[in-house]
Amino acid sequence: MQLYVCFRPIADIPGASEYRRVVDRPPMSLGTKLAFAVGGLIVFGVATFERDSDFGAATAFSTVAISVAVYACWNLRKRLYFWPIITVVSVLHVVMLQQWSIHLPKPTIVVAPVVYADFVAIVALLFGIDRLLHGPASD
Repeated sequence: MQLYVCFRPIADIPGASEYRRVVDRPPMSLGTKLAFAVGGLIVFGVATFERDSDFGAATAFSTVAISVAVYACWNLRKRLYFWPIITVVSVLHVVMLQQWSIHLPKPTIVVAPVVYADFVAIVALLFGIDRLLHGPASD
């Protein structure tokens, strides 16, 4: 089985064996991608109904980034720190979106490019804590 990080093979990257414990899964299936898309559309619709389309898009982007990060780190779900970190990240996103959407007239333009960085930051936080608590994975 080929090793993937962020859904791309990392066989040529030095030290790639450290991620085996955390990310050892094939790329997303079409059904999983559609589930994320439908979930994002539902969140977009509800948030747009509550405020406006810019708030809806920012909320959907944030929700999908957290959901994909949970999917990418699903092997860590039984660790004691996994769900509290996801909860804290989710609460920070809610607070950020509430404050940010009040002060910026069009947050979608600003939030859209940040979604990938947000996903990477969440996954890096989970990888970093796992590595600190359990050390690097052995080959």
